Amino acid sequence: METLIAARTTLPTLPDDCIETTAAIRVLSEALKSAGTKSRRLTIVCAPTGYGKSTALAAAAQKTGTEPAYLRVTGRENDGARFWRYLASALSARYDGIGDRSTELLSHAALNGIIAAQPYAAIESFVVSLLNECAEYGSPIVVAVDDFHEIDSAGVIAQFAAFQEETPPNVHIVLLARHEPALDVHRMRARGELLEIGPRELVFSGAQCREFVSRQIGDVPAQTEAPRLFALTEGWPAGLRLALLAPDAVPQLTGSSALTPAHDALSEFLHREVFAHQPAELREFLTATSILPQLSDQICARVVPGATRESTITLESLAGHGVLILREGLNSKWYRYTAPFAEMLRRRLSEERTPRQIAALHRRAARAYADEGLYAEALHHAFEADDSRFAADLLEQRMADVLNNDRNADLTAHVARLPNDLVCERPHLAAAAAMMLVVSGRGNDATELLECIDRGADARSVASGVAEALRGLAAVYAGDVRKSRECAERALACLPFDAPAWRAVATMVTADAEFLGGRIDRARDGYSRALAMCRTHRLQFLLMIVVLRALRSALYLGRLAQLESLIEESLLESRRVGFANTAHEGQIRGFHATLAVLQHRTAVALDRAMRCAESAEGHRSMLVFGMTRIRLAEAYFALGELDRMRMILDDAAERLAAHPLPIVESFLFSWRIRLEVAAAEQAGRYPDRALELIRERGLTPDSPIRVLGERELFAAARAYRLAGRPAEAKKLLERLREFCDETQMLIAAMEARILLSLIHDDAGDRAAALSVLATAVERLVPLGAIGPFLGESAPMKRLLAALLGTPGAPAATSDLISRFDADTGVPPAPGRIEPLSRRELDVLRLVAEGRSNAEIADALFVSLNTVKWHTGNIYSKLAVEGRTAAAARARDLGLLE
Repeated sequence: METLIAARTTLPTLPDDCIETTAAIRVLSEALKSAGTKSRRLTIVCAPTGYGKSTALAAAAQKTGTEPAYLRVTGRENDGARFWRYLASALSARYDGIGDRSTELLSHAALNGIIAAQPYAAIESFVVSLLNECAEYGSPIVVAVDDFHEIDSAGVIAQFAAFQEETPPNVHIVLLARHEPALDVHRMRARGELLEIGPRELVFSGAQCREFVSRQIGDVPAQTEAPRLFALTEGWPAGLRLALLAPDAVPQLTGSSALTPAHDALSEFLHREVFAHQPAELREFLTATSILPQLSDQICARVVPGATRESTITLESLAGHGVLILREGLNSKWYRYTAPFAEMLRRRLSEERTPRQIAALHRRAARAYADEGLYAEALHHAFEADDSRFAADLLEQRMADVLNNDRNADLTAHVARLPNDLVCERPHLAAAAAMMLVVSGRGNDATELLECIDRGADARSVASGVAEALRGLAAVYAGDVRKSRECAERALACLPFDAPAWRAVATMVTADAEFLGGRIDRARDGYSRALAMCRTHRLQFLLMIVVLRALRSALYLGRLAQLESLIEESLLESRRVGFANTAHEGQIRGFHATLAVLQHRTAVALDRAMRCAESAEGHRSMLVFGMTRIRLAEAYFALGELDRMRMILDDAAERLAAHPLPIVESFLFSWRIRLEVAAAEQAGRYPDRALELIRERGLTPDSPIRVLGERELFAAARAYRLAGRPAEAKKLLERLREFCDETQMLIAAMEARILLSLIHDDAGDRAAALSVLATAVERLVPLGAIGPFLGESAPMKRLLAALLGTPGAPAATSDLISRFDADTGVPPAPGRIEPLSRRELDVLRLVAEGRSNAEIADALFVSLNTVKWHTGNIYSKLAVEGRTAAAARARDLGLLE
């Protein structure tokens, strides 16, 4: 008999840097502990090379104290007698007495020539004997067979299947393999007797990756390198180790972000251990399909030249060849290669194919994805193939879908990649792209597209009407009332009734001109007409734009009950038409935040403003970004959190520096003045910084007043009052009161009266102060708008007390005074915390992983100031100071599970 190698039946030892917290180790530990006591009889650990299958088994054995009978097989064990001798030896080494009788039986058969003459009968007798020995042992037995994928002999597989099918209840089998064994496991799976562990359970999490990297290179460099290595390897254990072992793979501390040596090491390993072992046809298939972000049978059959039914089967069985491929969801037809494997394949593709051949693959992929309805993927491949005409056709065909799914920024970016002549050939595409630029506050960038539309259009054509409507819209964002009205009139004169989308745009622009011109009630009626057109013709994207304008007009007119109702209706409508959780829905929540500020529900206002800001993260419109920062500044100011307000305004100024937007700039400027005035008042100093900004802006008490620009002048009046310049403040406020009365801007008109009451009182004219204040109380308090009064703090409380003592004081005065001492938010119950938003939880998890603010910003695609803002909110809600305390508190509360 041949001497057996003892090391093959010895469980591998754990490496010193083993991370014992992967899901696979937990599941395997549970399986080992429950062996012989539960219904599950077989565990299959199936994953490609380098996923740590053997390490997970060894770690589970150490953790539970349950060491299995272990056998690592090679291709030589495709000889049945050799396989079973090794398995019996493994059992005998771990469980005294098991396998001895069966081995003697096999040795006797070999000596007497029975194996040579009747191999199947001899081995069947051995298997029966071994099963009986296991049953007689009584206590739980765990048998682990490693590298089972090496067994491809039909005879050995059939023998093992018989052994596994007849195992007594006290035996649990663990198979470790690179692909699913050729056993009939369907019945076991249906009966719940099978436990399966795959790549998803074996990979490292982000936190485990950081722990592993820290052990290799130290905590400080790991904070920078671990996230990059995790992104590179997707938590693949062998890939992570190879990346760290590669010469110069990890820069000293936080050097260059390039990980080229690590990429090279991973590619070399995957090529040697996986790719090189595949048949030539499969290697060609793998490289050709490496360009695909998602794979399906149908897509691959279209992309690979001469694809046959065999190619489809190859895709479905790729995991069976040890390929690093993941299924996208349970029972999904979609797969993807793991990131390291895909990169290695693409390197091979670039080395083996010419650019023209690769472009042909992309061209086929574009059409295949388009036929599947996956237009984003189709566009990507069309551009990669330099097939601009097909890309333009796709964009034109799917233009409405792109807009109605809040991907307007994508449309703008795609059109920018197309040659001008192709865009000019498609006036509808040019018009849609131009509109996206305009509504994003980039009207100047739309000039060339508008010229494309104009070329070849006569003065009365549809194209001319479209161009005029867009010029009018650009004039709105530039604050040019006259031009916006004239362009809208010309557009409506040209556009036929069978062009409802552009007539709706022109109708909206007409209403915008009325709004900017101070005829807000007429503007509201115009928006109502535009909304009706959008709903009738299902113009969802435009509907969301007009909704925001309708909300703004209700707010300016002071129709707060109507505003609340419109907000709720608009939120429901945004979900119904497919805009849930988008920046458009976030902008609606922004109005909800402003309403809460007016109602002095400041904690609610901040929550709504934060939800508004979160919805805009990743959105490329600077207009959307700017408006979210305005809502946040407003909410933080109402709460008196001036430091956070300053951070928000600084972030906005930095990001908007290259994208001047007059309307946004005006609001941000007014909040900057409010901040500087409040900070000076809080510190008991002169508001020199506020006055300096006002001078730089060119504002004076005689500055012209315009709708959407009035906030600057209100802020300036406050600065003049604090600076001891009451005459200038009074003059400006009297003009603002008259303007706001004429334009029916109720909230602003009453704010002017509130500030005038304080100035009159400062001058000792209590009678004049109480007269204008009484009007403000009578008009605002019944609407629930108490914020403008409470925001003026103690001076206003004293003045209201004086008003209460006068004959005929408004009935609401007493209740308004009592609200000065009321809390503005409901504190959490003892032992509970204020709920964290979804984005705050994302940040908290990364904080707990030890990521720096810069790394968190990169991971979440937000600015550094945004991360600081989120962490500040987290510390406040958790009632902690610092990152370590936040992570500990989060674990105690179960927030990281």
